[in-house]
Amino acid sequence: MSENEIPTTFQRAGVITDCFGYVSEPYVYLPSSSARIVVAGDWHGNFKWARHVIRQTASVKETLESRPGLFFEHHIDVILHVGDFGIWPGASGRHYLDELEKVCAQYDVTVVVTPGNHEDWSQILSHPLEDRGDGWGKVAWFRDHIAVLPRGHRFALFGEPGKLRTFVSLGGAPSPDLYFRKPYRDWWPEEAITGTDVDLVVAGGKADIMLCHDTPNPTVPKVAAIISHNPIGFPDNVLEYCAIGRDKLTTAFNAVQPELLFHGHYHVRDTAVVTGGVGSAGLSAGAGGDQSTVFTCRIEALDMDGKPGNAVVLDLDTLQVTSLAKEVNTSRYSNRQMPERYLGNSYSAKGQGND
Repeated sequence: MSENEIPTTFQRAGVITDCFGYVSEPYVYLPSSSARIVVAGDWHGNFKWARHVIRQTASVKETLESRPGLFFEHHIDVILHVGDFGIWPGASGRHYLDELEKVCAQYDVTVVVTPGNHEDWSQILSHPLEDRGDGWGKVAWFRDHIAVLPRGHRFALFGEPGKLRTFVSLGGAPSPDLYFRKPYRDWWPEEAITGTDVDLVVAGGKADIMLCHDTPNPTVPKVAAIISHNPIGFPDNVLEYCAIGRDKLTTAFNAVQPELLFHGHYHVRDTAVVTGGVGSAGLSAGAGGDQSTVFTCRIEALDMDGKPGNAVVLDLDTLQVTSLAKEVNTSRYSNRQMPERYLGNSYSAKGQGND
């Protein structure tokens, strides 16, 4: 395919060649003049809500031109999920994935997950990685349309008119409610980002967009207020555990220097442009700060299942986001429909489900 040629069919993967001016790497081709995808926050294994978001995703259509004068209709077919998706042990976990796969297949939507803290990390870390040659690279395909990304995984999305966007995924987070849980039943110590994970991300360098479950420092105002005020009253040692996790994520964040970062975990919808880098934490150059590393990033915090702020449409050309659905009858998709194991304490308010 030449640089200016628009394919007549949906080319789902390829390799960027020298004629594009990029180092060769896998990418996923999105057949769009202004490629768009959906990014979603915590679903907590809530099948009804997940089905709703997938249906909404498939309903966003645009008319594309494959050749001069030849048009066709296409819908958004990729959801990037930022964790607490619903990878869970036992028959109920398998049933959730099986039923969700049916919906994804029906609507031709692929869900690619950056895992959260409340996932079965034993499954995630033991699942074989497979490169299907579709551009996503070596990832864990839990079902034909449902993939989970390893920590530090990088990929690119490529849509017309030639705009390449690079991504890096760094999932997991410390659970503030771990004392309410039982190890390897509904809590996995492997949830926390490790130094090795951070080193892998740092070594990979910069990317346009970073996908996380937790937030780096600094963060958006609503999340900063939750962290500062500790409304649930989690004990100090747990707060320290969570702070260490954010610090590790921040080290990776400062190395990646993304233009845009998505995260979930805190069950609020908010956005802000923050300043990252060594010289941004209240330090000035010459006093321990290095202004050459300072950068700005827009952070998009996504809400939980059942809330309108759970999913947004991302334009890969402009990096602007819009709500997936402006009006949602959230009572139809309450997390009370979720398995009891997913209910519990939240960062933001009691009874809203897991963080």
